[in-house]
Amino acid sequence: MNFPRMITIWGARLGAILAGLLIVGSVYSQSSVPPQIQKPSAQPSSPSQPKKPASAGEQPGKAPSRAPVNDASIPEQQAAISKLDKMVGTWRGAGWAMLGPGQRSEFTQTEVVQKKLDGTLLIVEGDGRAKDNPGKHVHDAFAVLSYDPAGQRYTFAAYSGGRHLEEILEITEVGFRWGFDMPYGKVRFTLDFSSTKWHEIGEFSRDSGQTWLKNFEMELRKE
Repeated sequence: MNFPRMITIWGARLGAILAGLLIVGSVYSQSSVPPQIQKPSAQPSSPSQPKKPASAGEQPGKAPSRAPVNDASIPEQQAAISKLDKMVGTWRGAGWAMLGPGQRSEFTQTEVVQKKLDGTLLIVEGDGRAKDNPGKHVHDAFAVLSYDPAGQRYTFAAYSGGRHLEEILEITEVGFRWGFDMPYGKVRFTLDFSSTKWHEIGEFSRDSGQTWLKNFEMELRKE
């Protein structure tokens, strides 16, 4: 997997190479040799065994019915996800990202956010296009936000360009923050929903988070 000079926009900003630092990711390869399928060895035939009679309430040839699972954690998940209700809807706007020294790229962005599975999940679909060429995709991603009652934490799973990333969300008073470590530093994205806008910045740190360089920003409005 190679990530030269690339930045991802939230809704799964995967493998982002944040601007000006010319970080080059490692290249990974894996064998494409398909696994061999083992054929079952021939076994001598054996007399068929009598079928077990169906118990009361069961019908022959059908799986027994099961009562629905009553998961006591569902209300807790719903309450946690409801803290992000401001995100739900369709958002449109624009932003910029630095792709290298003096290389500023501008884009338009659409984010569609929906609740799923009875309000226990939040899904985000992001579509970014070059500002000077609307037919050119610069970002296409899908993300799932969930809450883990056992760990008392939010998780963010993002998918883009055949890559997958799962990280922990830090909820703030006005939105949330998430990020990840890279071989040459740290990446973080901060989202602010305190007004009627979706304001987001991306930053990179080469000194373990002591100082941060902003090289991504976007602002969206809900339709």
